[in-house]
Amino acid sequence: MAPGPTDMRGPCPGLNTLANHGYVPRNGIVSVDHIMNAAQVRFNLGSGFSKAVASFAVLSRGNPMLNLISIGGESALVHPLPGNIDGIPGGLSKHGRFEGDVSMTRRDAAFGDCASFQPSMFANLLTYAEKLGQDGIVTPEVFVNYRFDLFLQSISKNPKMTFHEGRRAFGYGEAGLTLDLMPDGPAGSPPPPCPYS
Repeated sequence: MAPGPTDMRGPCPGLNTLANHGYVPRNGIVSVDHIMNAAQVRFNLGSGFSKAVASFAVLSRGNPMLNLISIGGESALVHPLPGNIDGIPGGLSKHGRFEGDVSMTRRDAAFGDCASFQPSMFANLLTYAEKLGQDGIVTPEVFVNYRFDLFLQSISKNPKMTFHEGRRAFGYGEAGLTLDLMPDGPAGSPPPPCPYS
């Protein structure tokens, strides 16, 4: 189900998918437990990994005292911490902690909306799959080359680019997670084999 006008969606395709299908609250205001349970049941992720990612999200861009975060932008449902010590929780869409520059399908923050899916960037990724993938299928080599080229573009065009160590590691983790959670190929083709089986 598509999100309603007040539902939150953001830079994480996995969380957006879980919310669109009702595996976490459709309004996009979620807890660590919501994320953990849905990721384990629907994506078959391990409990330790699910808990670590969900906890990081809530600690970095939510309200850990309420155990809530918006998977998108700011929400009146996620109140600031006492004393407003970290400002208004910006949700996952707020730049700098969870969301960051050099995304494969989102703009750098300096160029506008950094949370919404950019079809042109996805189309560009698919051209890399055609050139470097296996019969048009996205592979680790595709992601490595595509992200490195995005990194070089950001260096040359974005004087405000941030791509610190944590974001760098998380960014490459996103690519691996995408290959595991959303494998696909050209229409009518069988799913690619799981590299871990």
